[in-house]
Amino acid sequence: MFKSEKILNKSVENVNNLLLIMSGKWYTERRVFFNQFPNDAEKEQAIMDVCYNKLFKLLIDKGMKRSELKKKVGLSQGTLAKLSKNETVSMDVIVRICRTLDCTVDEILDIVPSPDNGTADDVQS
Repeated sequence: MFKSEKILNKSVENVNNLLLIMSGKWYTERRVFFNQFPNDAEKEQAIMDVCYNKLFKLLIDKGMKRSELKKKVGLSQGTLAKLSKNETVSMDVIVRICRTLDCTVDEILDIVPSPDNGTADDVQS
């Protein structure tokens, strides 16, 4: 395993631990709250939001355009749009971005708890 893969795996582990800590705080409320949603994606979106401002700042610092990132990582236009709108994308996309930019997960995204438990449309970071 390469050093960058070890760092990336540790970053993914840290993000997962953060999610567990944050979700544990509301465990009882979430069990009742989650029963309102038909699928897992809607459940997770209801509690947590993602902010990719760090990714776009990193692109500026590296002098890379979004279109260059799209081409190098192999992103679809839809995935790039999701990143721009702070919507969730697959972990595979996050890993590919980190490997391409030689960075860790915490350098490109923030997990932001919804101040209103997911009832608002916009993310506040």
